Amino acid sequence: MGDVVVNSYNLNNIEHNILVIDNKVDSLSNELRGVSSSVAQINNELNALKDQFEQMMKEQRMEAALQRATTELIRVRQEIESEFGNYRIVRDTMVGVLQATDAALVKKDTISRVTEELMLSTPKYWLAPCLVAVSAWIGNDKSLAERAIKEAVKRDRNKTAITMALICRRNKRTETCYEWLAMYFEGQDPRSINEGDFAYIDAYVNGVFGPDEKHVCDGYVEKWMREIKSNDASYEERQSEHWKQHCMQFTGSSVSIYPELNQYTREFRQIDSCVSRIKAVDTIKQRFDQINDAYVDLDELRNEIDKNLMSLIGKYDEDEMALRNEEAFYIAVKKHRGDEVAAQQEFNARTMQNERKVRNLIEQMNVIVQQESGIKTSQKKTAIKLISSDINRGIDKYITEGRNAFPNSITLDVNGFCAVEKDGSERDYIIQSYCTYQDNVKAERIKKAQETKTPMILWILAGILGVAGIAFSFAVLPLGIVMIIGAIVCAISGFASKKNIVNVVDNITKQHEEDKRNGVDIICRATDQWIAAQKVVAEFDSKNMRSVS
Repeated sequence: MGDVVVNSYNLNNIEHNILVIDNKVDSLSNELRGVSSSVAQINNELNALKDQFEQMMKEQRMEAALQRATTELIRVRQEIESEFGNYRIVRDTMVGVLQATDAALVKKDTISRVTEELMLSTPKYWLAPCLVAVSAWIGNDKSLAERAIKEAVKRDRNKTAITMALICRRNKRTETCYEWLAMYFEGQDPRSINEGDFAYIDAYVNGVFGPDEKHVCDGYVEKWMREIKSNDASYEERQSEHWKQHCMQFTGSSVSIYPELNQYTREFRQIDSCVSRIKAVDTIKQRFDQINDAYVDLDELRNEIDKNLMSLIGKYDEDEMALRNEEAFYIAVKKHRGDEVAAQQEFNARTMQNERKVRNLIEQMNVIVQQESGIKTSQKKTAIKLISSDINRGIDKYITEGRNAFPNSITLDVNGFCAVEKDGSERDYIIQSYCTYQDNVKAERIKKAQETKTPMILWILAGILGVAGIAFSFAVLPLGIVMIIGAIVCAISGFASKKNIVNVVDNITKQHEEDKRNGVDIICRATDQWIAAQKVVAEFDSKNMRSVS
């Protein structure tokens, strides 16, 4: 008894100790959760502090970049003014002289004095001797003009040539204008033509510079084309394929026009390829004709050329570009309050926008013709005029591929019947053959349906059961009755099977008569459509409409 009490007491102590331990574990867990919460809070505070620190560092970097940009901008502009300040004066003076000449508001002596001083202060700038030459022209000093022009050409042949050509155009000195334009064209590389270069070609082709009576510039475009072709053995093939693919976008489908040919002939894909291309030719020609016949406002073109002149005169020289790019970048940094990344992105975007795309002359004209918007009508007309032979080869290839695929005959496939049709003259024979085919198919199916021995088997079985039933009726009456009933059922089933055969034969007859009528109708419509398709092709061949100009 005492041992029991002691054991009970020990158990109570153990339970008490376990409870104490549980309470301590719970307390420790709570403390750990509190620590975790504190750690999380500390982490959040550290992250916030880190963000604040990074933001502060970014602001400091931006502030430093802004201060640096402000300082550098002052330096760059001082360098520009020191090294190229007279360039700006030359540009402004040239624009002023041209405007003053138009309005006749400035004395010739004044113009001459100012320009000669600028010539002395800009010993390398190509525009300075051009300015002197213009001044000498105004003052009728031919000798000075020639010397100035010689110096300008030595400094920059291409820029001098196009500038003087545009100035001569403004002053209606057509003969001299073409001499300068010829010099400019002579310096062009047909493998590297930009949008600005093509603008002058466009102006020339459209007569903006006046009549080229001495044919000074006539041969340059043809020469460029020959150069491109002579250096590319696959030129003609690639161009014809290029323009063929351009024509493909106008190709529709003739399914709705020839539904029976589509459904019941094996050659429809070839027919469709030919006819659809032929029908697209009118649309293709119409598009090119609209461009060729479009009105070109020559006054607008002249104004554009004058704007190009002012833009050329006002453009920074290559020697200035390094400093000018620095200036543009630091201006962008100031605009973005020291954010050099954003400034660089803006600077890069502006640089890319200002860079005119350079292409092979042919590629340039291909783009001009194909681009739907953003291209002047005059430029499209010029491009078509210059590459019309390439376009025509492409159209011819587009048509020829379809025309060569056009079949000499079609294979009709109607309800399992096949026949070849050449020109429609076989129609009656094909219809007769089709009807014979259907009659033979009908006869075969009827024969097959009538060959079944089911009714006869059922009747024989009925006879056997009937005889057996009568015989067994005398010996085992119930079995005999069952056999007689079975005989009756077999007999009735035999008659039903016979009737079903008759119905099947009737259905076969009706179905084949319907197939015959429908098939004859299909053959007639398909033949008519085939004749119509042949007519479309024949009429197109007779007109030979494969040229855009």
